[in-house]
Amino acid sequence: MVKAGIPPTTISFNSAISACAKAADWKRALILFRQMEALSIDRDTITYTNAIKACADGDQIDKAQTLFAYMEVAGAPRNTVTYAVMINAYTRAGEWRRGLTLLDEMLAKQVEPDGVVFNAAITACRKGADWERALQLLEQMRALGIAPTAVTYGAVISACQMGRRSEEAVELLRVASAEGLCNTVTYGAAISACSEAGQWKKSLALLEEMEGAGIKKNTIVYNAAVQACQRGGAWEEAVQLAAAMQEQGITRDTITYNSLIRVCEGAGQWQTAFDFMKEMKGHEIR
Repeated sequence: MVKAGIPPTTISFNSAISACAKAADWKRALILFRQMEALSIDRDTITYTNAIKACADGDQIDKAQTLFAYMEVAGAPRNTVTYAVMINAYTRAGEWRRGLTLLDEMLAKQVEPDGVVFNAAITACRKGADWERALQLLEQMRALGIAPTAVTYGAVISACQMGRRSEEAVELLRVASAEGLCNTVTYGAAISACSEAGQWKKSLALLEEMEGAGIKKNTIVYNAAVQACQRGGAWEEAVQLAAAMQEQGITRDTITYNSLIRVCEGAGQWQTAFDFMKEMKGHEIR
């Protein structure tokens, strides 16, 4: 841009740093960030937010944290997007509790929240299996007049799954369904929650329910159901699910085959287990 005789601006640099963020090229993003200072070009909230995201997506949590801390000193106020990006950064780095404190800080500073930042916080709860806080955040959203989305429900149900709260997961699925916000992710999380609670029959009932609701099934959803059968020792039902996957053209992966082999071995169905092992090897799945 400079070589072409066009003077760079904050907007042009922000676009370039945003491109770096999408590519997780944190090194290039920071080079551009420093060039702005050298050229006396203002760095605004968008500049910092894009640079933080580039560092976060490049697994450079310390650098993202430093940029976040310096923002207000530099006269670049943090906005909702900045907070959401940093909450996601902490969650990705396994520091989900620190992410939740940022939501509290944001609300205390009267930065107006939106669904994106709440979804980020609920995802942090999922990381820590803090299903109670996830439910509280869902209610807090409603109290603030922020409508939950399918993403919101998927994250809360996943938090319940991680916390082994199958009843709450299914109840949330019903609420999401009533609001027309169910999708493959919400059902998959609920099926997994029932699976981990040892409720394989309920997992299969939810899988069947997807058909009537017109919601597309995928490998992840079927794997959750097959794993439920494995935990319940229901080898015949697991084999039926494998057949259904084949009929519907849904890929069976390592998780699928390992669960099928284990449930068949556990039931003493050695030949069936061997057949799945042979099939797995034939597909070069490891």
